[in-house]
Amino acid sequence: FTHNASIIKFDSTVGSVLTINTNAVPTVEVSIYGGSYKLAGNMVMGAEHGLEVAGGTFDADVYDVTLRHVWLSGTTTRTILMGSGTWTVFGYAPGGNWVWNNSDPTNETLNAETADIVFTSVDTSVTKKIHGGGKTYNDVTIATATSSVWSIEGSNSFSRLIASGGAPLTVKFAAGSTTTLTGGTDSFFSGVVSNLITA
Repeated sequence: FTHNASIIKFDSTVGSVLTINTNAVPTVEVSIYGGSYKLAGNMVMGAEHGLEVAGGTFDADVYDVTLRHVWLSGTTTRTILMGSGTWTVFGYAPGGNWVWNNSDPTNETLNAETADIVFTSVDTSVTKKIHGGGKTYNDVTIATATSSVWSIEGSNSFSRLIASGGAPLTVKFAAGSTTTLTGGTDSFFSGVVSNLITA
């Protein structure tokens, strides 16, 4: 792998398997361009850092992932195994306001397995963007105590879309996209007079 002050890049080209000791990489961006990588513990990133998967395989296994943003990029063959933990995304990528960017899923296999995603950004200055890449996900929760605007892009499938945190939310869906919910009668955002959900 290569690294600088803020990025560790994993780019094996020989199909090797590396077990990441997550305690060693909390304050850098992690970019995966090749090889196969499996977590050995909960992955907790620093306040300014996220995960990029541009090639190879990333397997969260049974562990939780906590980070600023997720970027699934490029057209190189890649596999994301989300595991059975919870992915908590607490910020967004600078420049594009993406909390989850899967806008080009070419040659990508994403298996949500039993993992859930929770978005917790409290920033009210921008519209936070979620692009699912037309993939299938389990429960996705927007959990924020501040009134905020979110945009969901791509024709994705979710078990449930959940709002929590007690603040009014505006959720926009991209024109021409289709969102499929499979979790039954309580699978879409709901609110009360003091916590309105506008979609």
